Amino acid sequence: MRIVILGATCPLGKTLLEKALQRGYEAKAFVRNPDKLGDLKEDVRVVQGSIFDPDKMSEAIQDADAVITAVGAPIKNAEAPERYRDAMADLVSAMKSNHVKRIIAVGGAGTRYEKERMGFKRSMLSIIVSLAGKHIVRAKRLEYAVLKNSGLDWTVVRPPQIADADGELIADQTHLKGFKVDTGQLADFMLDNIEKETWINKLPLVATIKKARTG
Repeated sequence: MRIVILGATCPLGKTLLEKALQRGYEAKAFVRNPDKLGDLKEDVRVVQGSIFDPDKMSEAIQDADAVITAVGAPIKNAEAPERYRDAMADLVSAMKSNHVKRIIAVGGAGTRYEKERMGFKRSMLSIIVSLAGKHIVRAKRLEYAVLKNSGLDWTVVRPPQIADADGELIADQTHLKGFKVDTGQLADFMLDNIEKETWINKLPLVATIKKARTG
């Protein structure tokens, strides 16, 4: 299995790379600064570039079986949400040109898609994210709109806070079960679903939940 990971220098991206290598996958990292990969850059193929450079993105996608993007939302208003929409469109185009069908992307549990109903936990997250910047929500919605109409086998995984957490990962289409998801468990979930059909063209909400004590 040959996979390309975008956003591979963030904590989730590095964890994805490590776990992909443990599974025996051939992993390629598409990053702006390879030095941030640390020792991992000795074990993976590296393509240096930005998601806003379509030519470099196409180079990274060559020979891949699947794409995982751990790219987050814009961190400031100056990084216009429309740039992330265009970058996703370029990624979709590169995948089609290189005959790559499967993509798993990170969304956000606090983002409402298609006027869906949100429970208490997601409503609270939505308020927090909106306070940080409405451009974050808009960027993720625009990325999703591109994927939805792409014709690819896509999955948008929607985590709350990504951090160390104890318990079991629970995935649900409509309900968010908690406010955290464990980084390693999230990476495993994304990698597990490369070859599964369970969540194709769906947006699973994921959280790490402690098992209830019995007895």
